Amino acid sequence: MGSVTQQLLPNFGSAMKVSHAYTPSDLMTQSVIIALTGIHYTDAYFKKLSGADQSADSVSKYLPADSPFRNVQTEAAHYDTDRHLFWSTGKLDSVLTGELRMMTGLYITKAGTVMVTCASKAAEFAKLEAECRQIIGSVQIDPKVAMTPPAPIEELLKRTTEQANSTYRQLVDRVKAGDFSVDFRELRMACARSNVCEKRAAPAELADLYRAQSEKRYTDAIDLAQKQIDHGFINIEAHLVASQAYTALNQPEKTKFHMDVMMALLQSVITSDDGGTEATAYEVISFREMYCVMASRNLPYGGDDVVSTRSYTAGGHQIYRYEVRDPKTQQNIVIFFNTDAMPQIVTLPRQ
Repeated sequence: MGSVTQQLLPNFGSAMKVSHAYTPSDLMTQSVIIALTGIHYTDAYFKKLSGADQSADSVSKYLPADSPFRNVQTEAAHYDTDRHLFWSTGKLDSVLTGELRMMTGLYITKAGTVMVTCASKAAEFAKLEAECRQIIGSVQIDPKVAMTPPAPIEELLKRTTEQANSTYRQLVDRVKAGDFSVDFRELRMACARSNVCEKRAAPAELADLYRAQSEKRYTDAIDLAQKQIDHGFINIEAHLVASQAYTALNQPEKTKFHMDVMMALLQSVITSDDGGTEATAYEVISFREMYCVMASRNLPYGGDDVVSTRSYTAGGHQIYRYEVRDPKTQQNIVIFFNTDAMPQIVTLPRQ
């Protein structure tokens, strides 16, 4: 299967690991691939099918120029909340096989996303569709990594300092040992109530870190990043700089570790909800996390493009309303943050 996967999907291995593959006798006509991706989602990511559809429809622009696939389109999508399973059907053109139809199931787990894809030539898909659905639906997720309902933020924040310290240390030790099934949201909330975890680095420390990076003093950048990580493992920016510095020094294993941690931390924020309303506000523990979210959405978080910021209480939660001008559309956009894990906010520090 390896050589065929490389022929059909030349960049497949960089994004996911094939854990099982089944192919009928006509290998280029139909196949079933089961893979574990390194991407960690939550139910909130698929809450609004319009957002999920948009993500699926935009796949084509991310394909490499030499990819055999063209015109990837999603036709239908549905999220099964009981099984944490996102169903989609779509079609694409392949230079190798012509038009293909496919059905995909994405099982969200604590260890990553299990993707099951059933594909065939378009003309034969109708007679195979029922069998594809049965195969995808037959997947059983190990209870050890199965998703459980997320704890309400108020429950996570009820921890005493001692409980938070213990949880924080245990989760950090697991991640350092390579266990990415850790609940990174819980890790961040434990940090918020801990006195052994710095929620953000001091402005001067961040300035030194970014200065070392911009001056290509990569060893210094790593030392500074590691110091910040030691004081607060949830520091998204420190992990990002460390990953970039290790890339420059050609140390791929350490590059991957810090990049994986950075992505898991960021995803635990941006997949917790969509930030579009007070009820679906992003949960953050510091202003730096707010800035990271804004940057991940290619939105400004400081300067003249920040129209207004305001802190208030709504629905029993502390809310921060961030209105900025979208540089792409030049239209104002409002992002909401849940700041229950932060001290009472009066004004947002200007950049």
